[in-house]
Amino acid sequence: MRTVLLAALIIPVCAQAQSVTEMTPNRAYRGALPASNAIWTSYRLVVGPGVGELELDLDATGDADLYVRRGQTMGGNWRQSADLTSNGDGGRESIRLTTADGLCACTYYIDVVHGGGVLGDRLKYTLRSRTSEGMSPPAVAGTPTDVESTFSDDFRTNLPFGTEGLNYRTYVIDVDRDVEQLELQLRGAGGDLDLYARHGAPMPDWSSAHHMANSTANDETLVISRDGAPQLRTGQYFVDVANPDGWSGNAQLIGRMTRGYSGPEATGRLPEPSRLDDVSGEIRENSEWTVSLDEGPRYRTYVIEVPAGRKSIMVRATGANGDIDLYLRHNASMEDYAEEPDHAANSVRADEQLYVDSRSSPALRPGRYYFDIARTSADIEYGPIQIEVEFDGPKPEPLPATSGPLRELEIGERVSVDLYDTGDRGARFRFEVPNSAQTLDVRVLGASRDVDLFLRKDTVITSHTDETGYDIQSVTTRLNERIELARNSTPALTPGVWYLDVASLVGSDERIAFDLVVAVDGEVEGDRIDFPPYFRNADLTPLERSGQAIVQVSSESGSGSGTMLSADGYLMTNHHVVEDEGVVQEDDIFISFITDFDEPPQQIFVAEVVEYDAELDLALLKITRDIYDRPLPANLHLPYMELGDPNAMRHGDLLYIAGYPSVGGFESRSSLSVTRGIVSGFINDVDGEREWIKTDARINAGNSGGTAMDLNFLYVGVPSRERIAEDDELGYSRPVNTIPDEWKALFQTGQ
Repeated sequence: MRTVLLAALIIPVCAQAQSVTEMTPNRAYRGALPASNAIWTSYRLVVGPGVGELELDLDATGDADLYVRRGQTMGGNWRQSADLTSNGDGGRESIRLTTADGLCACTYYIDVVHGGGVLGDRLKYTLRSRTSEGMSPPAVAGTPTDVESTFSDDFRTNLPFGTEGLNYRTYVIDVDRDVEQLELQLRGAGGDLDLYARHGAPMPDWSSAHHMANSTANDETLVISRDGAPQLRTGQYFVDVANPDGWSGNAQLIGRMTRGYSGPEATGRLPEPSRLDDVSGEIRENSEWTVSLDEGPRYRTYVIEVPAGRKSIMVRATGANGDIDLYLRHNASMEDYAEEPDHAANSVRADEQLYVDSRSSPALRPGRYYFDIARTSADIEYGPIQIEVEFDGPKPEPLPATSGPLRELEIGERVSVDLYDTGDRGARFRFEVPNSAQTLDVRVLGASRDVDLFLRKDTVITSHTDETGYDIQSVTTRLNERIELARNSTPALTPGVWYLDVASLVGSDERIAFDLVVAVDGEVEGDRIDFPPYFRNADLTPLERSGQAIVQVSSESGSGSGTMLSADGYLMTNHHVVEDEGVVQEDDIFISFITDFDEPPQQIFVAEVVEYDAELDLALLKITRDIYDRPLPANLHLPYMELGDPNAMRHGDLLYIAGYPSVGGFESRSSLSVTRGIVSGFINDVDGEREWIKTDARINAGNSGGTAMDLNFLYVGVPSRERIAEDDELGYSRPVNTIPDEWKALFQTGQ
């Protein structure tokens, strides 16, 4: 998967939170968050009996935030999951929790989150926890001998709490197989009471509850249903009513059962969940159940116990409305889906399956396997997902990597594909190469967004991320992707049936549309290109006339913006737009020009890096050919911008920032965006030369390498950074007078 390079903070695609560090009360913990790697660190703090106050203090070198949740991890979904937050703009945050606020003897999860900053900045922090005495009686959960009453139908019971004795009450509720929903209510309390429920076993602590309602309100309602997550199951539920503040008085616990359920029975097929944190269930035999990923964490974890003598295990998930992934790991849970799983099914499909036997790598072993099912999008309602686990079954046929029908493709025929109606992220094709063919040319033309190509001989493509699932791929930032094969290429072109996937690997878009052509023994004729300029100057505003020269720059490390400096193809961008982990991509950089101001720019040219300076964060590029690798026409005259004079600018002058930020469209396909502000100030170097232009104009991620224009729409700066230091909300542009003179000599001769 490619990472889109941003002007400020890069947020990576993560499977789950980073590894959880165990905290000891009243100690300081030091850490660091590189903005280009991990964006948060998780801690787990167990608050014991007798603690009356918990205080957390965070001191960071940049903007960092603090989030706390009781009993469960947050999985990166802090806005919806956190119980307590401290997320100001600075590096100092503090959270204080007392018994009056609901502090209890249980497990707290604490996330330190990178709040933003300059690309690659290493944010250092110190996290301190302090506790003090004061909670009485201790908040520990029950044992089977603590059960007050057992109910098997609707009920209402009084809850007496005094200043002495246990600060919880435990009840058992028998759920018959015809119960569709169980609703529990706490009413009439004069203080904070909480509800916890667990299927099949009492709770050693309330972090092991399967269901909870533990707000700071006096009254609570907990609803457990057959289509919930976790779903209601037949059998005994242990229910604890907790009194974290030691409130004295009487309340009522009310239980109501809605009957009439006749669906598949879950009890016995999905055994009792584990007492391990973050595990939803344990499987020891062939099982089927339904799960929802629409609420809470974007994944669910189960434990599969594989006895000695088992020959194979198959895990299958079907029925989702969007792309889901499956992961298995022997004897350990997973926190990084890219590195840790032993086995993965993570194509762009809605249905997935994993089969492991003695021939798998690694081979099936007896013992405990952790099984995760994860959604890949936060914007889709996935609906109920059916999960099946089967031991010692037949090996299933491999699933194709992309959902949707398999289409027959005729050699030489140009077909149009639009995935808007189906919602698929890819299309599958089959074609036959004749015996006489010496070369094969596969081309995508006129794509509305970035799609990639995958080819395989004789067998359907089963993965876009695992090299064993395809023979050859073309995964670049080129919109019009292509693959060329010959008899002597690797892999070699051979006659027979070939399978082709055209897929989007970087998420969904409003519309994925493209034309596709497969040819043998001949060049595919590409789209005709109308070279710039596209517009008559008389039809444009002064801003639009300058805007013609603002281009989108796409490299293997991501997308940014650029500014044309000469009619023969020189342009300026940021060094970090064409650099990835210290390596500059010197060629095959794709340049997109505006053809319609209301639409994303069209990818038309290919450029190479001529000069670069990492310290200035500048790079000079030169367009060398069109997107079909044809030489530039002799009469090419590209639109370009004239340089302004940054030294003539004064505080309060009008300033425009223009480019292709990610917030201006769909992922890397955004239309031109312009923000306006004033010159807020300058930063000079040691020689007194202007090194930075400060502005309050918004500089969004993706504006990197774009254009800062003065009130006459002249090119005065290169937007490079969103922040320089802690608590800095200004935008920064590198003045054009810092461009080296030898660079100017190159592009000014072609103006």
